[in-house]
Amino acid sequence: MQIGSRTNLGESRCDLVQAADILLYKPTHVPVGEDQVPHVELTRELARRFNFLYCQDRPPVFVEPEAALTAFARLRGLDGNRMSKSVGNTLALATLLERAREYIKQKYQKPGNVYLGIVSRLDGRGTQMSFPVPPGGDPLITGLSEDISEPVLKLFDELGYRVWLQTEPGWAPVDKAFHVMLDRYGHHPCVIGVGVDVEWHRSNNPDKGDPVTDEMAAKWLAAARAHNPAYRMFLKHFREDVMPPTFREGILFVDDSQIFESSEAMIEEFAKWGRIFAPAPVAFQYGYQTDKPWWGKMKDPVKEIGDRILAATPNAEALIWVDFSVRDVFPPDPSKGDRVPPKK
Repeated sequence: MQIGSRTNLGESRCDLVQAADILLYKPTHVPVGEDQVPHVELTRELARRFNFLYCQDRPPVFVEPEAALTAFARLRGLDGNRMSKSVGNTLALATLLERAREYIKQKYQKPGNVYLGIVSRLDGRGTQMSFPVPPGGDPLITGLSEDISEPVLKLFDELGYRVWLQTEPGWAPVDKAFHVMLDRYGHHPCVIGVGVDVEWHRSNNPDKGDPVTDEMAAKWLAAARAHNPAYRMFLKHFREDVMPPTFREGILFVDDSQIFESSEAMIEEFAKWGRIFAPAPVAFQYGYQTDKPWWGKMKDPVKEIGDRILAATPNAEALIWVDFSVRDVFPPDPSKGDRVPPKK
């Protein structure tokens, strides 16, 4: 940089600008990948230094945030190594979604592009939205400093997907969470409803979750339909005893069971789920890595398992392959111009 030249601060001191974005909201933890841990340490040092210099006789102004490594602390590329465009082990989201749409159309001869998008994740006893939340709301409903879901929802609009917005509520009021989510994203034509991962309903234990009463279900659905009378709601868990006993209107019951010994065991449990809630519609998440020892041997697991679920469950409305293993079933295709990293 030359003396006297004019340079954008965002270019020359990006690290300070990013640290300011973090410190402004006084978070105790920052969800990051491994490559961003040093930046969180820099942010902590800036907070520590400011508090030392200017808060000798008063409470600290800034919180020193901890780095909270996510479940996927290092995002893997198509070859299992660190994702990098220069290496060529990436596959654009738009490309992946288009491939999925083509696959569904080819295999099932009907539109079925449904996506469950988590826009509200468990955060302590509350939930954190994937976008900034206006001040003055419920203290258990917080948000990120920037909107990370808006670009994806715009892409879903363009590709004609139908999207359910999911919350992991913790102890936050679900109806209020729905209002916050739909105030932000209800304008998207791709959005068809909202849902609750009941494993995280008044719970921090994925094997539990407080039961949803009929009154709760009715109240939550009413909150969603205050934004659009056509909206529906899904409730997701692997235990039927946490679902509302009798209330069925507008609800899709989603089973996300995993860790099966075989495909036969999965189909048997999914069929039971369908019978319990019939004639209400049901849906199923499958493709978990814990079940890959057997589905990984199939030539086309999405289709083979899906056909068996549909045959055993007449009221099945949706089949949802989880994103944890989506690159295993939609790998890069050199014939379509994808760059395939060399095998080691």
